[in-house]
Amino acid sequence: MISVPGGPPSIRLARKAKGEISAAEWKGVRDVDLAGCVPDARITQLTLCIKDCTAKDASLKTTSKVLTAEMRTMIQNLPPGTAFTVKVEVKDDSGKEWKVPAAEFTWRG
Repeated sequence: MISVPGGPPSIRLARKAKGEISAAEWKGVRDVDLAGCVPDARITQLTLCIKDCTAKDASLKTTSKVLTAEMRTMIQNLPPGTAFTVKVEVKDDSGKEWKVPAAEFTWRG
């Protein structure tokens, strides 16, 4: 987990809060990180979402910060320019749940 001063936890993917993700960057991503002032915050649920060809949500979930092989493949197979969203549920060691805004990224391929 990355701990950066300033506010509640927020999502980081390839050290970015949002924006484009290239194939080279994606190759090095193994998990989703959190930034913020809550050093004991941890991801208890991770969801990757895309819109499928009929504009319905397609998503994959896991109960840790680690991207599954299926998640990695889903993103790698997206056409360039496709948006995807990372959503997390976060708790700290005391059991407090933290609201973390979803992060939007675009697959550059």
